[in-house]
Amino acid sequence: MEIVLKSMRDSVDKSKFIDGGNGEQIFQSMLDSEYAKNLANQSMTGLSSSIEDHLTKLMGGGGKMDEVKKAAGRAQYNRQMIEERPIEEER
Repeated sequence: MEIVLKSMRDSVDKSKFIDGGNGEQIFQSMLDSEYAKNLANQSMTGLSSSIEDHLTKLMGGGGKMDEVKKAAGRAQYNRQMIEERPIEEER
């Protein structure tokens, strides 16, 4: 998050009259670090769910991660049922 904040701040044009100086750079760096810590402690499900959806589609799931988990659960259940099925004697 700190890198994102720094990139955002660097993209803004600065005025030669009021911006600049080593003190301001140090302060901005410290402020960005604190912002990043606060953002990391918050639940930001918007971005994470968007990334999750995108990665799921790239993996060929085409849907939400819950659907992928359900399918995996069904596959595991089916495997267990096959393994536990009694073996019929050959005729």
